[in-house]
Amino acid sequence: MFLRDGEDLKDAHDIDLRNSMLLNIYMNLASVFMKLNYFKLAEQALSDAMKITDKNSQILFRRSQALSYNKWASLKELEQAKEDI
Repeated sequence: MFLRDGEDLKDAHDIDLRNSMLLNIYMNLASVFMKLNYFKLAEQALSDAMKITDKNSQILFRRSQALSYNKWASLKELEQAKEDI
């Protein structure tokens, strides 16, 4: 699901703008997937957001929500949710 369009950007401002927009898209996708009870897709969208930046606490919080709200989550996934918080 990782978006790759625009990899030829050279200007730092354009790269930051692209990454900011992609981050918002992934966060919104994850929010919609969680509302529809598609927790694995939400987790995948948030993992893709983590590839852009790992310094966003909201990504970790939403990923922990996606993992813990899934009633079929394994113990390992629940422990990962705990670590994210």
